[in-house]
Amino acid sequence: MCPRPGTRTVGAREVGMTDSDAPPAVGYRVIRALLARDFGALASCLDQHVRFRALLPPGPCEVNGAVETASCFRDWFGAADRLELLGGGVEPVAQRQHLYWRLRVHEPGRRRLIEQQAFATVRDDRILALDVVCSGFQPEEPLAGLQPPQPIAPLSAAAVLQGGEANCATLTPLVRAALRELASGQVLEVVTTDPSAEADIASWSRLTGNPLLGARTEGAHRHFYVSKK
Repeated sequence: MCPRPGTRTVGAREVGMTDSDAPPAVGYRVIRALLARDFGALASCLDQHVRFRALLPPGPCEVNGAVETASCFRDWFGAADRLELLGGGVEPVAQRQHLYWRLRVHEPGRRRLIEQQAFATVRDDRILALDVVCSGFQPEEPLAGLQPPQPIAPLSAAAVLQGGEANCATLTPLVRAALRELASGQVLEVVTTDPSAEADIASWSRLTGNPLLGARTEGAHRHFYVSKK
């Protein structure tokens, strides 16, 4: 199949996201900081006087200020052992940016799911206003008689690298070469069947400073989302 005009192919797979479609860096920095539970980094994405409003299952809340807003996220996620990204992304909605994430929250003795949809007003790479709608924390086990939730779309990627069975010695050089073709802040999706790839890519990401935004599994294939620094 021939690539559509304006698409980029890495390996053998077509990608429909062009350079001009790349989400703003601040949106991915928010998701990255949230996954790392780095609430100082999250606050740095916000204007000092940001207005934050959230619609939560108990009711609405509103605070002002970067530190105060980051504290809300700390209250929600700071005690978790780990946050696992099941899906998410950033996309424009007219003059605002739509940020969304679905997380598996790993806590002692239990795992819960949560999804949040956020709409941000951005200026000079800082968020001036942030409005969040939250599902609340939900037990991962579906209730009897109900279908489990369908996964939301994965992170948008500027390019896809088909790594096959390549191990660390050959996979990470391929990742490095693919990232050279991308602009800073763009995301590379790495698809592999190597069972050790998660640890290898995570270590390589920390060493090189190219953030690993998240991962998901489809059958025997693992998909990793690496942002170019």
